This record gives sequence, structure tokens and C-alpha cells, in this order.
Amino acid sequence: MPLPIPVGCRFLPLRIGGYLMLGWYATASLPARAGNDDEIFVGNQAAMSGGAVSATVSDSSATWYNPAGLGSVGQDEIDVSGTCYTLRAYSAPRFIASTTGQADAASVVEFVAVPAQIAYVRRMLPGLSLGLGYFVPQASNLVLRESLRLHDNGRESDWQVALNQVRVQHTAAIGLGLQLAPRVRLGFSLVGTYQDEIQSLSVVAVQGAEAAPLQQRFSASTLLATASRLGLEAGAGFQIEVAPAWRLALTVRSARVQLYQLLHISGAAGRASAEQDGAEGMIQGEIVEPSQQGARFDILRAGRLGVGVARLVGDGDWVSLEADVQPGIDTASADVQRQPVLNVRLGVHHRVSESMAIGAGLFSDRSPDRPATRPLSGSGDFYGGSLGWEHSSRHRLGEGERADALSFSSTLALRYAFSRGRLYNLAVDPDSPDELATRRGPLLVHELGLYVGGGLEF
Repeated sequence: MPLPIPVGCRFLPLRIGGYLMLGWYATASLPARAGNDDEIFVGNQAAMSGGAVSATVSDSSATWYNPAGLGSVGQDEIDVSGTCYTLRAYSAPRFIASTTGQADAASVVEFVAVPAQIAYVRRMLPGLSLGLGYFVPQASNLVLRESLRLHDNGRESDWQVALNQVRVQHTAAIGLGLQLAPRVRLGFSLVGTYQDEIQSLSVVAVQGAEAAPLQQRFSASTLLATASRLGLEAGAGFQIEVAPAWRLALTVRSARVQLYQLLHISGAAGRASAEQDGAEGMIQGEIVEPSQQGARFDILRAGRLGVGVARLVGDGDWVSLEADVQPGIDTASADVQRQPVLNVRLGVHHRVSESMAIGAGLFSDRSPDRPATRPLSGSGDFYGGSLGWEHSSRHRLGEGERADALSFSSTLALRYAFSRGRLYNLAVDPDSPDELATRRGPLLVHELGLYVGGGLEF
């Protein structure tokens, strides 16, 4: 049965510097992230073909993937129903491990539903289009509760961990695409990001003896952290048809500059003991004064450079291959440590009929985050594929209308990704319930996403 918490103890104030995990997360990013910079595809074409669209994109998502694609837009277009439902299953075989060799595995399922994109393209002049978009390329909503009970030489102890994290990156972009020549397009974009994070963590340990259930020690720590970051970056893109059936694309993103940050951290830690036969025990504890950090200028990401090539097989049929590289960066003041990373994507798109198309893709989404040694900090490289279907219909308009027809499209796409990453688990010692250590172990993540999108051209 659970160990009783000691009662009737006297209070003894004590400062406990660095007690349990209070100091570990003072500037930490969210632990055990799922997905990396491209964890959610935005846009109908990208969702169908694994994100390999920099050389072929010609819808409103060009504002995000390659603004040069806006130059090939023939009609005004709006995408307002792009929604992504993502299910992630995490597994950590030795989430809590004891020095005695006992361990408890963690297994948790996370569900996220976000509007992947709301975008609009306005054709201002022939060969010149303006794009506006709201995108959500990253989101997480994780709740985890695990416990470990130990029995060793007449002693028993309980360890409980509760973690909750919510993270959403909101992105607004404006892009301008122009057609310099019949086969050459150029585009520019300005991208603003707002990332909101909430994290709470609680660790509780109770130790006692089977023969003397009132001789116990109790330790607990809790932490609540909220963070908001506002960033800005610029982008440029280029598309050129080097031959009638071949298209080349180049994309570049500038460094992401942090314009504003607001970080709140609060927590509490304490320990208690009780003695048998009514002897006095004691409670020691500390409440960490809430801290706040305000605006600060920093570099959050070094930039991004991509190249793509597409083979145009027929009307609406293409095969695309692309790669992008991100340089490493180490910004201690913003707690950003990113290593150089290369990602590759391969996509195909085939128009089955005038009203139906299918697509498929393979992709990598490798982590740029350097492994941290803080407890419950993890990262991993994702590899996966996508499969999509699109149905469209065209309705002619009467004479005198601004456009000769309206085109409606609906898109369904599935995305699967797998990661075998690393997680710094909790290592506990029954002889020292108020001390925690870390031990590196595997973190397995299966990710399944359903994309539902719709578009209107007019």
C-alpha cells in the first residue's frame, strides 16, 4: 500500500539551494520534444508529397516553402481549412531507474489538433502575386505521470513524476513572387514567429521501513515555467526551368532574430521526516521566488539553405527531390545549442484524372538540438513518409465576372514518422531520496498525422 505522509511535524525553515530539479530547468527548453523544425507539413501539396515542394509549389503555401512559387499563381487563391490531427506515442524503457537495478518504463500518447495553415494569394498583376499566411509548423501537448516502487532489505520507497508541457509555434508570413521571364521566378518573404510554451514538473519521493512505517522521509519539488518568444526572419526563393521537363529551386532563410522574450519561473521544494513513537520530526522547505526575464535581443537560428530539383513528367505529374542544410549555432544567453543538420525529402505527384490526384513522399526530419544532460531532456531524428489524395472541381461563372471559373479542392493526407532518440532519464537512490541524477536511455516515438485541407481558386 502507499506509504503514509508524515503528519504532526514541526516546521524548520531552511534554504535548499539547487534542491532536486529546481536549478535544472531554470533556462531549459521543453524536454522530450517530438518532431523538429518540420514536424507538421503546411499546405496541400506539401502534405501529399512529404514536403518536397520547393521546386513545384504553386499554391498559397509558397509563402512558407518558396515565395518564388507565387509568381506562377494564375488565380487568386485561399486555403482556410487546413487542419492537422497528430497522434504521437512515446516509449522510454527505463524512464525511472534505481541504483538497485529496478526500473519503470514510461509509455504515453499525445494528441494534437491544430490549423496547419490559413493562407491567401492575391494576383496583383500578370506574373506578380502577393501571399499572406498563418501557419503552425510545430505543436505539442504532452501529459505524463509515472511512478516507481522499490523494496530492498526491509525498506520501501515510492517515486512519482508528473510532467505537463504545451508548446505551439504560431507563424505569420508575407511573400511577394514575380515572374522575371517565362521560365524564371523570384520571390521574397518576411516571416514572424510567436512561440508559446508552458511546462510543469513535479517529483515526489517517500521512503520508509516495513517494520517501522512511521519512520519516513518525504521529498517533493514542483516547477512551473511559461515562456513566450517573438522572432523574425527573412526569406528568398528562386525557381528556374532549366529544360522543358526540369525545374531547379533555391531557397534561403536568414537567421531568426529574437525580438522579445518573456520567461516566468516559479517553484517549491521541501523535505519532511517523522519518527516512531510520537517523537518529533521536522519539515524543511523553500519556495523559490517567481522570476521573470524580459525583452532580449538574441539569435535563435543561424539560417537555412535549400536546393530542390523536379522532373515534370506531364500535366500535374512530377517527381521532386530536395535537401536543406542548417548551420550550427550556440547562443548561451537564449539557451540555444544547435548543431549542423542536413534533411532530405523525395516526393511524387500524379494526376489520375482532371478532378483527382494522388501523391506520396519520403522525408527526414533530423534534430538540430545538441543533446542536453538535464533530466527529461531528449531529442531524436525522425524518418517517415506521407500519402495523400486530392479531389477538385471546377465551376464556370457567367460573363462579366472577375474570373471565368471557381475551383474547389479537398485534400486528405497521412503522415507517419518514427524516431529512436535519446532521453536523459531519472536515476534515483533509495538511500538518498532527495537527490536525483540522470542516465541516458532510448526514447522511441511513433507519430501518425492526418491532414485535412481545402482550397478555393477564383
